[in-house]
Amino acid sequence: MSPNTLVSYAHDVVGNVDFPSFVPTIGLTMMHPLTFTQRLLNILVNLFSHALTKYYYLPSVEKTCKEAGLCRPNMRSIEDIAAKSAFMFINNVQALETPVRPYVPAVIHAGGLNCRPAQPLPEDLASWIEGSGDAGTIYFSLGSIVKPKDMPENTLEAIYHAVPILGFPVFADQGSNMIKSTADGIAETIDWDDLSEDLLNNTIHKMLTDQKYQKTVNHRSQLMRDQPMSPRDVVVYWTEYAIRHKGAPHLQSPVKGMAWYQIYNVDVWLSLIVISLACLYLDIKILIALVRRCCYRTKTTGELKKKKE
Repeated sequence: MSPNTLVSYAHDVVGNVDFPSFVPTIGLTMMHPLTFTQRLLNILVNLFSHALTKYYYLPSVEKTCKEAGLCRPNMRSIEDIAAKSAFMFINNVQALETPVRPYVPAVIHAGGLNCRPAQPLPEDLASWIEGSGDAGTIYFSLGSIVKPKDMPENTLEAIYHAVPILGFPVFADQGSNMIKSTADGIAETIDWDDLSEDLLNNTIHKMLTDQKYQKTVNHRSQLMRDQPMSPRDVVVYWTEYAIRHKGAPHLQSPVKGMAWYQIYNVDVWLSLIVISLACLYLDIKILIALVRRCCYRTKTTGELKKKKE
């Protein structure tokens, strides 16, 4: 289960082809279309994240698990266990994902799994909110870095309940989440370095008076809810499907058994480049030989004419 969309190493687990050329790596504050510099940075960060997960994070988790007695000493590696997984559930709504990207059948979208219908508030809190009248209330949450009890956990919950966001990104994927939400028209972002009383007041006033934020988030909430099955039912169905069909090998991508240079046809492109360069080299050599031959004939003809004269 991935708490977000697929990231670097997770693509290898299910045999999904990653496209850093147009899909920004989580944590980078950039949006499609990417410039050359952004694509270069995106690929480098993607490779670093992949290597960090494969050679440091997974071995560290496995070591800690065995030292704590939670894993058997002779247990298969976590990497091997992950590679044999039937499905990857991601807490992401495909209809809200931008830019659109391809997925193999083994990737199951279960976005909103953590969202629940609104429950009645305690009487004292409900009375206090209703007492605000038309002025309404502003709900303040510090997200996943600071965890006050019972506050929304992420942007999906805000979209689910159709609430515009004023965000202060601090760490990890918060920056990329807010960049995307702002581009989608459901949020405004304030950097901590720029935070001031006037800026905060003006931004709040702008979001309260401009109806585009509420209209946009209402539309995206409808997109999120317009699914044939609830996220929980999706997870249950595909889990039982994997059990019924013994891991569903017929839905596994052949990419899982291929090297990266085979996936992207690097060896084929290099072969074509070498063949093209070889042909070009031969053409140039032939052209040079023909030019020399023509020049030699011209020179020989001129010498013969001089001798006759």
